[in-house]
Amino acid sequence: MGKSGIGWAALLAIASMGSAQAVNLDINGRGQVLLYPYYTVNKSQQTLLSVTNTASVAQVAKVRILEGYNGRLVLTFNIFLSPFDSWSATVFALHDAGINSDGAAILTRDTSCTAPLFVEDGTSIGATPYVAFREFDYLTPSDGGPSTIDRTREGSIEIIAMSNLGAPLSAAVAHGSNGSPPTGCAQVRNLLGSEPALSAAPSGGLMGVLSIVNGADGTYLSARAEALAGFTGVPLFTSTASTLPDLSVANDGAGVVLGNRATARIIDPAGKALTLTYPGPDTRSRRVDAVSAVLMADRIYNEYVMSASSAAASDWVVTMPTKAFYVDTNNIGEGVPAIPPFTRVYNGSPSATPRYSWVGFSRSVFSREGVMSTSSSGCGLFCPPGFVPITFARSVNVAPIRDTVVSESSVLGSRLVSSIARDFGEGTWKDTGTMRFNLDPPQEHHSMLASTEGKVLRGLPVIGFWASNRVTNRFADTTLAPYAATVRHATSATCMKATDGSPCD
Repeated sequence: MGKSGIGWAALLAIASMGSAQAVNLDINGRGQVLLYPYYTVNKSQQTLLSVTNTASVAQVAKVRILEGYNGRLVLTFNIFLSPFDSWSATVFALHDAGINSDGAAILTRDTSCTAPLFVEDGTSIGATPYVAFREFDYLTPSDGGPSTIDRTREGSIEIIAMSNLGAPLSAAVAHGSNGSPPTGCAQVRNLLGSEPALSAAPSGGLMGVLSIVNGADGTYLSARAEALAGFTGVPLFTSTASTLPDLSVANDGAGVVLGNRATARIIDPAGKALTLTYPGPDTRSRRVDAVSAVLMADRIYNEYVMSASSAAASDWVVTMPTKAFYVDTNNIGEGVPAIPPFTRVYNGSPSATPRYSWVGFSRSVFSREGVMSTSSSGCGLFCPPGFVPITFARSVNVAPIRDTVVSESSVLGSRLVSSIARDFGEGTWKDTGTMRFNLDPPQEHHSMLASTEGKVLRGLPVIGFWASNRVTNRFADTTLAPYAATVRHATSATCMKATDGSPCD
């Protein structure tokens, strides 16, 4: 199931299903939920974050910043967007700003209302307020993973629309006709959720962009956030004291029935619209399964380039936004096995084998001419002695395409690496070509729990992109010209009937 390039027939099929609430991956990039696959402050980089309310009504959203190992929170706050308003911020390394810390922080000069206000944290660089990321969520209770503040340097970001704003709150957060700052931010600092102005479900229409900037190298890597529409049919407002809403509160609407289930709407490989409702027949199924369903992929595809002569390098970012709901004991309970499609509970202990929550996959590599590298399917977790397993162990994974196994990726400087080294006895790769990751390999099948309709999706819920850079001697002298780009992964997915394994209708 490709998540891009959906034809008119598929769009008409969706339209014919009516207006019932259903989570779907919006092909136009606007929704109630935005998923930013990656942020980093490594390698002297900063990550620029923006969100735009394209709707004609004011909305409030929860910003959730998650570290990359186990998807635990490092910061959360509320943001208030007037109609067509944009808010932007910069995630940066405190050390790069001359502050004695290995952690990351976020700063903004934007005047849109937030709660708490950034100035309430009491920290600033010059006149610009910032808020440092916190380690409390991965320390209490500990998940056994890294306990130091540098764990906050890489991860992912979610923005979840919670409610439309009625009067008088919409007026309080509105900018002046000349773009002047809102005058009523104090009125939205301590909202409880019982206010009548917060009684409408969010219209959505949020659009997001992330950009990873390296001022020293002169590179600018930009990617659009994935947008989920149809996430909620009810208002989800919570105060600043709450970390909710999160991706587990997707719903079909109000009431005992609709409020306790969530429906996903996807397009199958034949271009047909499919509806899958969760919780399904299995007692472990939850509403977060509807979010996972629209992100499911049994294969991901993209290009790569690597060449010493042109200083070209490639990193693949593969993020699993819902993984923590299936592997973190905070969410599933102590002593409980991982919930499908994942196979291993998160265990960050250094003595754990394998460590974290590994999922095995295999790969295929093709030259530009379509010639497949010999033995390029890989061995996943089941490698003979001397071979490094090919796995994704974390919520955010960065696969550097290199000749050798590395502990830090070339393009992004990531430490969340899953090395896809090309010298594992798998033939000769070309310097440029395409790769395919099989997320449902024969050695370790991955499939979701069945929906109420008896449909089972194969693979893993993933988003991400290929990041590449190249440095050339543009003017045949000492002048070096850097180039950088990102390309969203292409995907496919498979839906099978739980009863007999045949393709879904």
